[in-house]
Amino acid sequence: MNKIDTSSVWLLCIGAGSEQEGGIIAAKKMGYSVLAVDYNPDAVGFALADKYEVIDIKNKEAILAISKEFNIAGVIPVPLGRFLTSVGYINDALGLIGPSEKTCQICTDKAAFYDAVQGLNILVPAQTSYRNLKEAKDNVNIENSTPFVIKPTHGSGSRGVKVIMRTADWLELSDEIYQDGVLIEDFITGISLGIDGWVENNQVSVLCVREKKLTPLPYRVEYAFGAPMELPKIVQDKICVLMENAVRAIGLANGIFHADLILDPNNDVWLIEMAPRPSGLMISRNLVKRVTGVSILNVGLQIITNRPVEAKIQNHGSFVLQYIIPQNSKHKAVRFGIDEQSRPQYVIEYNSGLIANAHSTPTSMSDIIENGYFIVNGENLNSAFFNAKDFLKKLT
Repeated sequence: MNKIDTSSVWLLCIGAGSEQEGGIIAAKKMGYSVLAVDYNPDAVGFALADKYEVIDIKNKEAILAISKEFNIAGVIPVPLGRFLTSVGYINDALGLIGPSEKTCQICTDKAAFYDAVQGLNILVPAQTSYRNLKEAKDNVNIENSTPFVIKPTHGSGSRGVKVIMRTADWLELSDEIYQDGVLIEDFITGISLGIDGWVENNQVSVLCVREKKLTPLPYRVEYAFGAPMELPKIVQDKICVLMENAVRAIGLANGIFHADLILDPNNDVWLIEMAPRPSGLMISRNLVKRVTGVSILNVGLQIITNRPVEAKIQNHGSFVLQYIIPQNSKHKAVRFGIDEQSRPQYVIEYNSGLIANAHSTPTSMSDIIENGYFIVNGENLNSAFFNAKDFLKKLT
């Protein structure tokens, strides 16, 4: 390893894939030096970092050892899944600002999260946990229970999340995804929402409320995200109270967060899950700032480096970020050859992705994330979603 520049303030980025690039770039723009770790020697973020080490992000002890060498001053908030716990471990070990390991454990274990929010005036779907799929099948009375949601205890990207509507859906489930635990959850109907915000000295700020479009049942894969969501004042107030209670439940005093909610037909707001990190899928990086004028990545960096948050939230218009999926269950090819001159004016950004095929019904985000995405605007959110649908037709 080359000599460490001790005159710099070093921040650690756990993970250096495409989802973590934005955090590395933001930290560099703010003048920090970045140490990145990832198991993949070809991780794209390594080229952006000042130093990097090939370390599996679940190897907390190895990450801690190198963090001490660099006198790390903070862990960059970036999208992470199950091993977000490594962030909390480093924060605790080095006395850094940000989510604790306990907070991260609560938010990466859906059963633990369900237990943590009990008794705090938080609406959550009723849930039962089982050790594995066999135990669930032995105990669930399928005829009297449908519809319900099954999901793995750990996991992200909608993998293994399915609404069981009929006995056949139940019988065809495979053990592989659910080996670390199974959750059976009430199926709540309504509009799916995403929340981005931050906590500064226990004070909660909601930055952005967005509407999410999901694939048709039985799968629950998010593929389009639109903001800002215009909601009645009473619903806005419910969301603010809910997020204050939820932040207290997970024990987050300083940091950023994202949450998934459902707004039901009675205007009640249900908490599905949350995590002390920015939204993934390019939402925090490519959508939230366009809508609000505020970079949640910058806010996160200000918090972990003990700087006052400077964020002026404004409405910059209505935007939709959508991943490219087929319009129906049949296989369709995605066109690459739509040049800038041929695109409609409402298209703000178009990334055609790495592959040219949008396969049939997606069952997790991994099925569609490499197909690319686009961002469109509109006079309002309904108009932006209409434009997104129109552009998708031109692509597939």
